[in-house]
This record gives sequence, structure tokens and C-alpha cells, in this order.
Amino acid sequence: KQWYQRRVHGVCDPVMGDTGPGLYVPQEPLPVYQDTILPLAGVCLPNQFEAELLTGKKIESEDDALAVMDIIHSKGVSTVILSSTELGSASHLVGLASHAKDAKKTVVKVLIPKFAAAFVGTGVFVHSLEYSLASQDWGDLKLALEKLLEL
Repeated sequence: KQWYQRRVHGVCDPVMGDTGPGLYVPQEPLPVYQDTILPLAGVCLPNQFEAELLTGKKIESEDDALAVMDIIHSKGVSTVILSSTELGSASHLVGLASHAKDAKKTVVKVLIPKFAAAFVGTGVFVHSLEYSLASQDWGDLKLALEKLLEL
């Protein structure tokens, strides 16, 4: 694990399901994500539904979301980005990001405008942009997410 983390910045985008449609995949591989993949990842990019699955905890408030992100951090993941949550309002979603390294933690909250449309399959594209921008501005997670929202 130490060799892997020094040489490769692993990213875990669970792509297991979403609020509404539920699971996209069988639930049997969940322990593999929890026990094998997360400890190898430097970055985890779940949506709210996937974060709840990975941790077994419900997110009903921002405090719940931060606690779930801390559980993912405890697996060895330094950066957790909850791409969308149901914590917003009629006009926006809430995205949360947390970066923990060397006993220092940065938490960023962004408001994501809602559109009167349903978008399916855009998560992988958004996560690619998140990771690309974050890797360019790794010292400033807030700046990286603000750049993403400007696109």
C-alpha cells in the first residue's frame, strides 16, 4: 500500500447507484469497495447514495455528511468529494469536499444550481473534471471546485 500511494494517486468513483433509481449493480461487491479499494484510493468521489452505502450511515444533514466523509477518510482516503447531496433546496444541490492530510483538514461547500431536467450518466464526466482541476490546484480544493462550477 505505501509503495502504491507514493507512486500512484488512486481514484475511487464507486458508480454503484443514485438516489431514485437505487443500485445500478449487485450489492455483493460492496465489501470489496469498503475493505480493498478505499484503502488504496487517495481520492473518493461518491454521490450521497454511494457514500451512504460505503459507510452504512444515512446523510440527513451537513453534519451527517461530514461524519460520513470522516469515515471514508479513516479508510486512508485523503480527499473525499460528495458530488451531490439531497441537502440543498428547490434551487440548488449541495456539494461537499474534504481534504485531510497531516492532521489538517479542509472542508469546502459549494452550491450547485438545479436545472429542470434529469441528467443521467454525467457523473463520470463531472468527476473527470473535478479530478483534473483538483490535481492542478491541489493545494486549494475550494479554487478547484469553483473552477468546475464556472465551466
